[in-house]
Amino acid sequence: MDFLFSSEKMGLKLGIALCCAAVLYGVALSPDILGFYHDDGVYAVTAKALAEGKGYRIISLPGSPVQMTYPVLYPAVLSVVWRMFPHFPENIVALKIPSIIFSVLFLLVTYFYLVRRNYASPRMALAIVIMTAFNPWMVWAATMAMSEALYCLVSVLALWMVEMFVSGTRDYRRFKYLPLAGMAIAVSLMTRSIGFSILLSTFIYLFLDTRRGPKDRRQKEGAINHQSTLEVSQSAREDPQSSVRYLRSPDRRTRETSLFRKGFVLATQLELTVLVFLSPWLVWTFLQYVSGTHLETYPYRPVFYGSYSEFILWQWRDYGFLFFFEACLYNLYQCIFGVIPNLLLPGVDIKNVYPLNFISDYLFFGGTAILGLCVSALAIISMSMDFYKGRFSLITVYVLLVLIVVLFWPVIPDRFLVPVLPFVLLLFLKGLSLFSGKLSGTVFLRRQLHRVAGSVLIAVVFLNSGLALACDSQKIFRAKTSEEWEQKERLFHWIKENTHDGDVLAISVSPALYLYTNRKAIPSIIGIDANDSSAVELSDNVVMENFKNLLDYTEVGDLYLVKINHSGLPAYERMIDRLAIKYHEQISLVYTGKDMKYAIYKME
Repeated sequence: MDFLFSSEKMGLKLGIALCCAAVLYGVALSPDILGFYHDDGVYAVTAKALAEGKGYRIISLPGSPVQMTYPVLYPAVLSVVWRMFPHFPENIVALKIPSIIFSVLFLLVTYFYLVRRNYASPRMALAIVIMTAFNPWMVWAATMAMSEALYCLVSVLALWMVEMFVSGTRDYRRFKYLPLAGMAIAVSLMTRSIGFSILLSTFIYLFLDTRRGPKDRRQKEGAINHQSTLEVSQSAREDPQSSVRYLRSPDRRTRETSLFRKGFVLATQLELTVLVFLSPWLVWTFLQYVSGTHLETYPYRPVFYGSYSEFILWQWRDYGFLFFFEACLYNLYQCIFGVIPNLLLPGVDIKNVYPLNFISDYLFFGGTAILGLCVSALAIISMSMDFYKGRFSLITVYVLLVLIVVLFWPVIPDRFLVPVLPFVLLLFLKGLSLFSGKLSGTVFLRRQLHRVAGSVLIAVVFLNSGLALACDSQKIFRAKTSEEWEQKERLFHWIKENTHDGDVLAISVSPALYLYTNRKAIPSIIGIDANDSSAVELSDNVVMENFKNLLDYTEVGDLYLVKINHSGLPAYERMIDRLAIKYHEQISLVYTGKDMKYAIYKME
């Protein structure tokens, strides 16, 4: 372990860590399964449309409506791969390889960003990279055809370019990094909508950072201030009233106003640059709204139509301020006791504790809660100390803003924190160092503290690695040979053999079904405003309305209801059972697997 945490041959250690991570990602990658997360299916479908020259459209749906929910950059990247490997599912590995490449580059850039910008020492940066690389959520992002890995990379590059732009020692260097910073922020916005947090945190950082400006100017101002202090002290001894007049001098106020104006100028320059790079995408989006083509996916809401902001507006309409209060408290509980501890110490997740029956269960529950609270507290205290001491670093502002955003996120904020995982780890380690520094004053812990802290850090690294392999990789390794996947393959084969190109299928994961069968597919719940899946399950009126909406598709061709045992959208799965029971005269069973978890109904 001394070799790992010594200051020698850091490049070799970083290379070994990245190679091991790449091998793990490659082994954990599933070569046959894609589209059952829904988001990855939409990315693959739109990538296929772009590769075939059909535009940015969801070609799995009847009519191939325009895609307006997800930004275009990641599907555009996948479309390049699809052009080179156009046959599905043989190209699944090729579609997932970019995520591995982006993840490894993200780890590499993160290391140099933390070191070059003096956020961490090389040893601490290496420890952060290792803990990030083998974290289960990072393994997930690196082995899925999802935009997380690409966003992780471009977000770190954006933060780095912004700091280079702000801290330029000369105007020509500053303007050299201005287009790079603007382009990096624009790319992050075109990868994931959460990229607006980088733009907003940059503006806040520009207005709050009082250390802005060339280094030589700051040194000169420091020397002048020191000399002025000496002069004030000398004059105060001679004339006490002179010190009062000096303190009332407007020089400090003028300097603060100048810094504010400078921050405003830098923010304006950066905003205009971002708008220039975003202008093609903004113009295209505006034209879709003007022409009304964005409403093509409206019948398939909320799966294909709408955004998280619209979901929040719907909830505000139904529940008012109570929704924000409930969502904030729930997500705060998830972050403190679940998400942040699970990111830092995988396995310390209170929501994985099952119903308690014995005293040992209560002790485990209490220990998990206390450990999770302590882990989160160290990161939060470190972030709070940065603001308390006036050290408004861009990382601190960015992490705080992301945490505020996810507090009002309509779903559990777990994978959305993967891009800030290295920075949360940095805050955690700084908080641990701050806490250990307070304890170092005691005689008993003075000599052993460094060794204990190192042992804890090593334990965290290996806990991350072990749980990533045991929890994620093992599940992925067995996916292809599992009985459930065999039943899915037999169901796909039956559809391709017994349906025609003009037929439409209703299923919970419609993009995946289109990819594997080349048949148009719609969600099993369509044309309904209700965004709450529990409401969709419980209302008989919703079932009746949904049946009438589905009947419209029988006018063009045959309509099949496909049940595929997908736990991600249970309401959509149970809707098929309720339709088959309520309207058994119009809906007949035509295929079933070994059990009724896999079934196909035909609607007459």
